[in-house]
Amino acid sequence: MVISIGNNYDLEAKAEGYGFKWKVHADIKRKNPLTNEILDINVGMVDGPYCKNDYRKMKESRTYFGRYKYKCPKCGYKRTLLKNCWTLECEIEDDIEAKYRWTEANS
Repeated sequence: MVISIGNNYDLEAKAEGYGFKWKVHADIKRKNPLTNEILDINVGMVDGPYCKNDYRKMKESRTYFGRYKYKCPKCGYKRTLLKNCWTLECEIEDDIEAKYRWTEANS
């Protein structure tokens, strides 16, 4: 098991999901010793959501009936979802880790 101290992550990637862009920081849990292919990762931090047009931080506000509205302060891009920012970050984290687990199971 690899434990990182501070913000020193092995991987930094940009992902898209739920109509936004995200910045993902992850640690490598396991590699293939022969091909050096990444087999499993542990997502440590997800930054976002960012606007898909100009990569600015989206402003979150609560609306009626438990919905959340996201708006870009520069270009005006809007998106209304049932999930808040924290839930979206957890979903993105789980999606990325599941992608690596799925490719490992099918290889």
